[in-house]
Amino acid sequence: MKCLFQVFGVVTLALAFVVSVGIDFSHEMQGGAADFRNRITGARLIEHGIDPYHFIWYPGDPAEFCDWRNNPKMTVSKTTVTPTMLVIYGPLAALPYRVAQFLWLFMQWLLLLGTAWLWLRGETSAWRRWAVAFFVIGFTFTPGWRWEAERGQCYALLFFLFAYWLVSTRAVGRGSDFVAGFVAGMLVALRPPFVVLLPFVALHRRAQLPGAAAGFLACMVLPLLMNSHVWMYYASAMQTNSDYYRHTSLPPRPPQAFPEMIEGASTAILEKMTGYYPYVDVTVYALARRSGWGILPDLPFILVFGGLFLGWLFWKRRADVESLLPGMAAWLFLSDLIMPTTRWGYYDVNILNVVLAGIIVAKKLPWVVLPALIAALVMCSFYVVANLPVCLLYVSEALFVLCAILCVFWSRTSEPETRAT
Repeated sequence: MKCLFQVFGVVTLALAFVVSVGIDFSHEMQGGAADFRNRITGARLIEHGIDPYHFIWYPGDPAEFCDWRNNPKMTVSKTTVTPTMLVIYGPLAALPYRVAQFLWLFMQWLLLLGTAWLWLRGETSAWRRWAVAFFVIGFTFTPGWRWEAERGQCYALLFFLFAYWLVSTRAVGRGSDFVAGFVAGMLVALRPPFVVLLPFVALHRRAQLPGAAAGFLACMVLPLLMNSHVWMYYASAMQTNSDYYRHTSLPPRPPQAFPEMIEGASTAILEKMTGYYPYVDVTVYALARRSGWGILPDLPFILVFGGLFLGWLFWKRRADVESLLPGMAAWLFLSDLIMPTTRWGYYDVNILNVVLAGIIVAKKLPWVVLPALIAALVMCSFYVVANLPVCLLYVSEALFVLCAILCVFWSRTSEPETRAT
């Protein structure tokens, strides 16, 4: 009977995997991965010494710099990732766009499966292996993953690198401290909220500090070799984007004429976006606007968040490191709530490391991740039942946040720091 259940589980996972990959491939055939496009054009611009954050394409400019979502009435482009992230996209930017688009989709799935493998590596508990496998594959049927894949976002790379750091940090001797530190420093350069890793490393894993310094400096300097002012361009553009978002002052985009073909592909296809993915913006700024509280400043929330995190680190300073990892993943998830930008559906993929850390680290059934499991099931229902009320999305996001908060306060004082697996 046990063998029968295992066969049923494997077959179910394999079928779900094939179906989910097929859905993503179909979506890529229908559209041009809008967010991936501005990464590619941004990478090309920085290689040519052009400011990628304020460049607006006009007829007559090279087609390889054309991002059809730029708004000529705005002073900034749609490129919002760091210069370091643009450098990583450099090799893909050298390829024809549609080739790079489908290659990135393949890489997103590879990074997702790699994240699951990182957490399961060396894990002997059968229920944990099955729980991780079913949650990862099941999550790909939520709007969060569909947003990530169809828009060509970069969070798959980020949660894979973050998973590597978390797994390497679980216990001393599970990997090279220098490499783990290098990844931590790299993550800070790739996305600023990862700066929370540095005080954690300084307090709990000092052997990672040399690697963290090397990774951060290398990833900060590399873009400067292409454009010496690129980090200033980035900082300026992010402040402008924050003002646009918090003041809801985005000007309407006027009609524009684009070439009929861009890099050998029909512009009519590239411009399409599969827009039926439901999502709700739940940043503090969006919630304040809906509640009639007006425009909120961004800096106080960022400072308060940083203060709370440092207070948590001080409070947990004597806790075993492994038990803190779900909390670290949770803080990164919660940081998106105070970022002054639209919280699109793809931000939900950051819950993956929260749940996987909770499943693997907990000695018994990880009750703290149950809210996230319920939220994922509710979100999957939007693909089964038509015209579900939007309030269910708010409930799901609230459950994700609840899961993160529970992980922040969760402790495992009865377990030693190094647990046999």
